[in-house]
Amino acid sequence: MNCSWNLNWITDSDSIRLDFHKCDSNYPVLISLKSGQQIDFYMTLKPLNSIYGNLKSEFRLGFVLVKASEYNYDDFETDLYNIVSSKKKLNDIIWSEKIKVELVGKQYRLRK
Repeated sequence: MNCSWNLNWITDSDSIRLDFHKCDSNYPVLISLKSGQQIDFYMTLKPLNSIYGNLKSEFRLGFVLVKASEYNYDDFETDLYNIVSSKKKLNDIIWSEKIKVELVGKQYRLRK
């Protein structure tokens, strides 16, 4: 999906939320990667527990792969949601290595 690709991403942390850009038009897009090829997805990490303080966290990102053969293009949004939900329950998720991040609630930091 060109907009709802965010359904495919999760985190294993209760203290971090993934935030995605809004979109007005949503339709299926098939992305095929060749061996060694990479793709970038842009999202924002937001702390849930501590907006004003510092929050040190370690988490993993998970990606739920939906293959073209698993997908019904007639009702693409409902189908995608159901496929992803089912795969999450089965833990059919590609997990990243642990990511260490320091989330700072301020918009600036003074350094010596």
